[in-house]
Amino acid sequence: MSEPAVVLVGAAGAGKTTVGRALAASLGTDFVDSDEVLAEAAGMPLDQLMVGLGEAAYRQREGAAVLAALSRIGSVVALGSGSLADPGTRRRLSELPVAWLRVSAANAANRSGLNVPRPVGLGNVRATMAALIAAQEPHYAEVADVEVDTDFREIDDIVAELLAALGRKGSAHVG
Repeated sequence: MSEPAVVLVGAAGAGKTTVGRALAASLGTDFVDSDEVLAEAAGMPLDQLMVGLGEAAYRQREGAAVLAALSRIGSVVALGSGSLADPGTRRRLSELPVAWLRVSAANAANRSGLNVPRPVGLGNVRATMAALIAAQEPHYAEVADVEVDTDFREIDDIVAELLAALGRKGSAHVG
């Protein structure tokens, strides 16, 4: 196999890392998260990278991390939610099996730990999340071979749906 087993895309909070780890275990392969590759290469956590580097430098490093993750032959690869803004990444993904994990803004906020009371100055987190998801969805739709909703679903069920959709064999039970 000269490419990843599958690439998972979707908004923050869609479950790419959690589902990706479970799917990789089911397939008996490695899991790679481009965000983890980026943080490791930079030597600092993601939340500090954007602030420390600025968006342009962050996106440049993110592109390199995506390429590194996509080079992991046979792995399940999860891409950062904003990485598909790069047209080169979307072109590369057109050659690979891609699954879009869909999530509502409300669930994305809950899963990301952002659905908590905030000072008024921070604005409406759910509305911001909804706007980010709406802006990213055309990119996900462009590259996805498979779409799987993750709202209110068990990991095992999502993995089983992905395995069926991708025509792969493996145990849907993970854990």
